[in-house]
Amino acid sequence: VRGLYKAEHDVRELFAKTKPCIAVLTESKVSTDSPGWLQAMLSGYHTIHTPCYKGGVVLAVKDYLATQGHSCEMCIRDSCRTPPGRLAAALLSLPQSCPLLIIGAYWPAGHDAEALRDRAGMEACVQSWQAKHPEAVTLLLGDMNAAYFADDRDEGHAYTADTAFQAFCQRAHLHTLAEQRPRQRTFKTISRIDDVLISADIPGASTHVQEHGGFSDHK
Repeated sequence: VRGLYKAEHDVRELFAKTKPCIAVLTESKVSTDSPGWLQAMLSGYHTIHTPCYKGGVVLAVKDYLATQGHSCEMCIRDSCRTPPGRLAAALLSLPQSCPLLIIGAYWPAGHDAEALRDRAGMEACVQSWQAKHPEAVTLLLGDMNAAYFADDRDEGHAYTADTAFQAFCQRAHLHTLAEQRPRQRTFKTISRIDDVLISADIPGASTHVQEHGGFSDHK
């Protein structure tokens, strides 16, 4: 959202219009953990916010999902050595379903050594959560800053971050939902670097890209 404070009105409007059950907002650029105005803006949701003035991730789960039947552990924070403001996770347990490990992510842009090192740390963290909760289906959402398929970039070039991300998805058993190829672009009109990935096959499930307002350069 390129700064949640300045995009507050647009985000409120987006939530009122789409009424998401689960939402991930990246680049919140809020330095404190859970300011009052953020809680008020996401009223009706259980939230976890990993603050960072350069990044930041907000994961929001509808109250009725987080409270019905079992539990919603909203703060999975362990010894993962990842840069601040990159990952937010929740383990959602429902009465008649397998647990759902929901991970909101804002992967670093670029392909230099620092970005690739941070990516490796995030990959290790995600897989450590999966190992701790093998019974759960993993749902990874966010700004990946990498292409899942070769034709997710108009220029057809595979960057180092792309190949690393694709290899990670194979190891973590994460795949995209159904969508016609080449897939809709999410960054301007040139690439698909935002995604919803899941570790289970769900017949009939698909993704759809739609732009809301002008508060982000991503769809």
